[in-house]
Amino acid sequence: MITISDVAAKAGVSRATVSYVLNGRDTSVRISSNTRQRVMETASALGYRRNELARAMITGKNRMLGFWVMQSNREPVVRILSGAMKEADANDYFIKMIGFDNGALDERTLERCVEWRLSGIMAIHAPEKTLSTLYPQITATGIPLVTVDCQQAPAGCLNIAANSGEGIRAVVHHLAEQGHCRIAFLGGQDEHEDAISGERERAYRATMHSLGIADEIRVESGDWEADFSDWENGPTAAAARRLLAGESSGGQRKLRRPTAIVCASDHMAMIVVRLATDCGLRVPQDLSVTGFDDVTVASLYNPALTTVAQPFEEMGRAAVRHLLGTSEAGLPEISPARLVVRGSTATVNLD
Repeated sequence: MITISDVAAKAGVSRATVSYVLNGRDTSVRISSNTRQRVMETASALGYRRNELARAMITGKNRMLGFWVMQSNREPVVRILSGAMKEADANDYFIKMIGFDNGALDERTLERCVEWRLSGIMAIHAPEKTLSTLYPQITATGIPLVTVDCQQAPAGCLNIAANSGEGIRAVVHHLAEQGHCRIAFLGGQDEHEDAISGERERAYRATMHSLGIADEIRVESGDWEADFSDWENGPTAAAARRLLAGESSGGQRKLRRPTAIVCASDHMAMIVVRLATDCGLRVPQDLSVTGFDDVTVASLYNPALTTVAQPFEEMGRAAVRHLLGTSEAGLPEISPARLVVRGSTATVNLD
């Protein structure tokens, strides 16, 4: 393997000079442009490759970022990772995946990050309680941490997420413009247990109030992380059936069936469409349905889902920019959530 010493001997300069040039520190010392060019050409001719492991041992830092992730097979996670990888590559960094699909985010995970000399950590959908416990320890190591799309980030930790409230407001306004008043909301767990779904529910309620149709507010809670293999028996399907049947959560009274249902995720919306069809309802003629996320299958579904697109790739890029200190004004800028109108919504039909 070609070393700095080999390059120095061939170029006729000192090892220190080669080190300054190849590590991009030649601007801090007086090295002529001719010498710099000779070193670069010699390194290229000899096929020199920088030893990042050795460099990490000397500097105490590695050009590697950690990516803590739950449910690594979910499309939003993959798209966030894609953006993070592109931004990391543009800055000559690598990403180390650290999965905890079994929920095993513990002190050993943190120890490994320190052992690898990570330059920063992104935590995607990390368990709130565990992350809150580990955050002070992470801070003590000096490794910067940023959370992405986190339910509840620890105090003092930057969380990068799309503007859910803005997306929901756009959806409800879109449905109101189509003549809908009986607009229901199908979210995740109770808003006090699920911060992301809670933000979307609060935006729904506020928008219904602002439109003067607060009397039509109807909220049901499902589980947007439900097991797809048994979705028909899950809480999301049960909540959707209550909405479609015009039943209250306790079953004590009969309600008017909503003409539109705003869902906290695309897969919840797909469950609603499936069950509506089974009940003999046509989407969108008899029932308009909207999702949130804009996963790939949303545009391929029948009918194609009206939804809110989250800028997942940009969220990943922003996380890396923040960790590397390249974000403008110290904070990353996130593109707002964007309404995408497709075939699952239409003008209200009250016949």
